[in-house]
Amino acid sequence: MKKLTLFLLITTLLTACGPAPQSVVNAWAEAMNAGDMDKALSYLADDAVVAILPAMEGDGVYNGHAVIRGWYEPLLSSKGVTTLSECSLNGETVTCLDTYTDEGLKSMGVDFLEGDFVALVRDGKIQSYTLTFRPESLAKFPPPPEPTPEPEVRLTTPEEIAGVWAAKFSEEVTILHDFRANGVMTVKALGLKMGPNPNLPYPISSGPYSFENDLLKFADTTGDCAGMVGLYEIYGTYQEGKPIQLRFVLVGEDRCMSRKQTLDGNTLLPYE
Repeated sequence: MKKLTLFLLITTLLTACGPAPQSVVNAWAEAMNAGDMDKALSYLADDAVVAILPAMEGDGVYNGHAVIRGWYEPLLSSKGVTTLSECSLNGETVTCLDTYTDEGLKSMGVDFLEGDFVALVRDGKIQSYTLTFRPESLAKFPPPPEPTPEPEVRLTTPEEIAGVWAAKFSEEVTILHDFRANGVMTVKALGLKMGPNPNLPYPISSGPYSFENDLLKFADTTGDCAGMVGLYEIYGTYQEGKPIQLRFVLVGEDRCMSRKQTLDGNTLLPYE
């Protein structure tokens, strides 16, 4: 009778403790590698939280079976393989080296990724786990392709050229043209070493500008070019929907020689 009671007590304790955390994690990995979504999810608590760092999409956090399923689907369809090694157990926390590969990675020339896998296992379920990819693995990804500039287009409105644009006047001096969408323009120079603070842009001129017959018309009211009108065609180059350069072509004559030297046939770049 005493032996039976002791046996029942031991059985009860083992049942209450549930499977060992490491065995739960191993079973989850086996189900993932077998492509068995439902079985893999069965090892996760209903409100489990999965975090992938750095995030591959969104904020990299997936909460609950429905959301986690959405994260797992492309992994399983790409025949992902997770290998856990160098595992250690601290209470309910399992820490492993996670080596992951799939067909998508291989198509990009990435053989595998390594990350630190940390899972909290309680009552036979993974309550949460975090996978933090190591920098040396992330460095395997090829750099993203450089965006391709769009074909140059003619610009004919203040809104299209609004912003601060920089042009080289000499090796030391850069001219800044600040076009406002309201038709007001100011010109300043960097590198002149003039004024109370020689490190700040020095005012050169200002005045209204407008478009007449699709030509940009300068009408400076201050500076050396005051009263001198200049007409220019403007062409813009865009990249990912944003202007990355302006090109100016003089139409007729411009008696303002400094403006002509700075703009005619030259390109201006955004100034930040």
